Amino acid sequence: EIKVGTCRGGFVKDILVRNITVEETSRGALVVMATYPEPNPFCKERAPPAPTVANIAFERARILGPTRGKLVQLQGTPEVFLNNITLRNVSGRGSWVCSQVSGVSVGQKPGNCRALRWDRPQGQAPDREPAGWRNDGRCGAQNLDGDGKPSRCPTRTEFFAERG
Repeated sequence: EIKVGTCRGGFVKDILVRNITVEETSRGALVVMATYPEPNPFCKERAPPAPTVANIAFERARILGPTRGKLVQLQGTPEVFLNNITLRNVSGRGSWVCSQVSGVSVGQKPGNCRALRWDRPQGQAPDREPAGWRNDGRCGAQNLDGDGKPSRCPTRTEFFAERG
C-alpha cells in the first residue's frame, strides 16, 4: 500500500515495485490512495500544500488471494491527482477501482479503470481501432509522440466517448 493524505504535504514519486507475489491479504492487493485521513503530526501549517504523487509502477505482480479489498485500488482526490501510474503484467482475480488517476495498464485490461489507457501486448489485435490520441493527460507540444511530433489531444467528443 502506498498511502498519502491531502493534508500531509510532500511528495511520493519514482517508485517501482517489481516481481511480487501477494498471497492472502485483509486489504486490497495493489493500492495507491490519497485518501489517508490523518494530518502530518510534524506539519504545523494550517493548510499545508497537497502532496505530489507521480511515477509509480507495479510490474510482474501475482496476486494469489484471497483479498478482502480490491485487486487494484488507485484512488486520488481532486487535490491529489495520481499521475503516471503503471501496471504491467498484473495477474489475479478481483475488481479494479480507480479515480483521479492517469497512467497505463500493460498486459491486462484495467477492469473498470477507464482512466488508465490499455497498451496491448505486441501482436495482440485491438478490440477496436485505436483512438490515435493519449487519454492520460499527456498530450500537446510538451509531450512528443514516437516520431518527435506533438502528441494529439482528444476532442471533447472523443474524450467523453472513450470514458463511457
